[in-house]
Amino acid sequence: MKKFIQDSESSVLVEFALVAPLFIILLCITLESARVQVARLLLQRAIYDLAYRLKVDNNRGSDFEGLAKKVIELRRNNFFLVEEVKVEAFSSKTLNEILAPVDGVGGPSDIVLLRFTANFGLFNNLVDNPKKIKEVFEYYYINEPLV
Repeated sequence: MKKFIQDSESSVLVEFALVAPLFIILLCITLESARVQVARLLLQRAIYDLAYRLKVDNNRGSDFEGLAKKVIELRRNNFFLVEEVKVEAFSSKTLNEILAPVDGVGGPSDIVLLRFTANFGLFNNLVDNPKKIKEVFEYYYINEPLV
């Protein structure tokens, strides 16, 4: 036993056994926060894509939810679940009225607010009841077709 305590190789092994779990936990937290940040960027891009498709296709509310889910599915790249994202669209004639808007994409020259509300789960694969991070993305545009 005395030989084991004095052996320098044994002390290195013990130090590694004490420090390695901390490094592994730190690495997991770093990777998970990077995943959430990439998911935020992908959702921001998805909201821009949805606004663009609504303008180009001149799609004024017909199957808005289907188009929104399709855009999210194309942009998610397995960083988040489509079910984690709630999509809403509001429209009004003036910017002052957008606080009390009408649901839907609206008509020509309306100001449209697209809102994505996402609840990202942390460590979804490791725990049964993951902590959720709520993110809200809003995008305003004028409902005019691109020429």
